[in-house]
Amino acid sequence: MNQTVISGRVVKNLSLRKTPGGDAVTSFILAVDRKNVGKDAKEKVDFITCVAWRNKGIYCCNNLRQGTEVVVEGNIHTGRREMKGFKVIKEGVDTSNEDNFTLPTFEIYVDKVRVIKQPSPSTVIS
Repeated sequence: MNQTVISGRVVKNLSLRKTPGGDAVTSFILAVDRKNVGKDAKEKVDFITCVAWRNKGIYCCNNLRQGTEVVVEGNIHTGRREMKGFKVIKEGVDTSNEDNFTLPTFEIYVDKVRVIKQPSPSTVIS
């Protein structure tokens, strides 16, 4: 079963796009706190890309902005992104002048989104 629930803060304001077929879509990044365990338990932040289609995308664009705390339910979609013309450095050694490689990617396709808290207007950076 591919079902994910995460909560976090929207990193930046959203914009709505349309596919060539006319479907509305938006993507946004959530900053999700991750607590580490152990002696040096420091909090870290993961940045998770979420994609909302059609009416959910329109809702997100109208109701979410930078700093909004939300809970997102959805499913994970994996893929690959070709990276061209980047230098690859392993352990401080430049292995090539230019290299092409593939990075694995994942996104959460939004099924439900619930707003927990809107930021106050003074905390939003334009």
